[in-house]
Amino acid sequence: GINAFGDRHVLGHLIQRDDPAFIAAPLESAEFKDVINAFPDYVLIFFDDETVLYVDRQRYPRIAEAHELKMVDPFRLASEDVPAILEGIDRVAFMQEIQRMLQVDPDGLQTNHVAAVVYNEEGRHDRALEHADRIIRNFPDLMTGYGLKGDALQAMHLLPQAVASYRLAASKPKDPRRTPIVYRQLGLAYLRLQRYPEAYTALRRSIAPFAASASFRDLYHLGLAALLTGRTREAALYFYGSYHKRPREEG
Repeated sequence: GINAFGDRHVLGHLIQRDDPAFIAAPLESAEFKDVINAFPDYVLIFFDDETVLYVDRQRYPRIAEAHELKMVDPFRLASEDVPAILEGIDRVAFMQEIQRMLQVDPDGLQTNHVAAVVYNEEGRHDRALEHADRIIRNFPDLMTGYGLKGDALQAMHLLPQAVASYRLAASKPKDPRRTPIVYRQLGLAYLRLQRYPEAYTALRRSIAPFAASASFRDLYHLGLAALLTGRTREAALYFYGSYHKRPREEG
């Protein structure tokens, strides 16, 4: 039953009764990560956008040794932003595991998303574009692929194409985590194109300026767009907020 994924005692009973060599569980059962940890013989060897797969390492030691995922946590990928996950980890080992998953399931949303973000951060924008395009092909109704493609194009200084990609992203159903990022990136592209009214509109939609979550950089860029569109009093407020939020070392 479905409660086996959320109840250690039920899962333990099923393991005792059936002695499974493999256990598959839905990725949406976030509590399963803690439940399966109570059975350390089972190690994670595969995941896709819907399922995680564990193997009994006592029964299949070679499979476990060759395929255990030690760096990638699919439950975190499903619920957290990629940059936060990448902080302080061995990226090379992490990406080797992501690439292994992509070899088995080349069209996965989470794995292609991670690959695009990492390649963009590393300046390998052509590789990022490949993964963004794959997301667009397989998930055309999500903002994700268009936003990642826009990031790569913007970094390659292809600003009109980046704007077109961000606008496509913004036309898709809203995603609470991605929508503000898309509008921020769109606003920055418009700023660089000196299209200041559009930059102001996009940046204004990307943040709540007086919320604690608004970063000093977001406020600075919004202040700049406000100033360049003649909103001097508003710009002064944003610059003031940005000044007081800036990290000390940035002066």
